[in-house]
Amino acid sequence: MIQPQELHPVLQRHLRRMRLTAVLFLASVLAAAVAVELLPRYRLGAISPLAVTAGTLAVSLWLAFTADRWSRKLLVRIREGYEEHRDVSRLLAGHFRVYLAVLARLELILLAAIVTAISGSGPTPALFQVILTAVLMLLAWPTEHKTRLLLRRAGAIPR
Repeated sequence: MIQPQELHPVLQRHLRRMRLTAVLFLASVLAAAVAVELLPRYRLGAISPLAVTAGTLAVSLWLAFTADRWSRKLLVRIREGYEEHRDVSRLLAGHFRVYLAVLARLELILLAAIVTAISGSGPTPALFQVILTAVLMLLAWPTEHKTRLLLRRAGAIPR
């Protein structure tokens, strides 16, 4: 268990790293918003734009609705690992890796948005996907409360 006087600098460093990463990934949302408006259209042979849009929207919604459950499973593994090694820095490093994995998963929605804009029904449904990604990234924003909750559930700090 980490001592309270040792926790604050470790926690602040961890949050600063995660928030910087979040800002960098949020910049990709802006780039995707511009891309879906400016990229030229390209028809995919026999596949209709409506079919492309339906497919990319289905994938985007699946990624969006399963991201939380998926990340919770990863966090449970991280907490179980902490029970064995009792190293807070490894626990926080695992937390950071899970956060990166969630952001990478959300980036796939941006990729789907670009496909929708280029070969699907155009920029309007693609912007929906971009906005969905932005909202999910903002909901996943790293907070001290969430990190302390992880530490508490892992037993790294007292309840």
